[in-house]
Amino acid sequence: MITKLTHKGRPTLINGRNVTSIYMDINNKTNSYQTKITFVNGSVIFVDETMNEVHKLLDETEMGITEHTYD
Repeated sequence: MITKLTHKGRPTLINGRNVTSIYMDINNKTNSYQTKITFVNGSVIFVDETMNEVHKLLDETEMGITEHTYD
């Protein structure tokens, strides 16, 4: 279940099966409010998409919807 997201403006692929939580938080490196994704191994990544966009993309990937347009 690989989903394409954006990290620091660059395409990033994540395995949604390894995600434990998704929430909005302050990214101390950029001092901005971003979506934070936590994985089963404890690692985290901040992505440019909103929490609702990430949730929708992960759900669609799980359901097999692959009609997203990527640059």
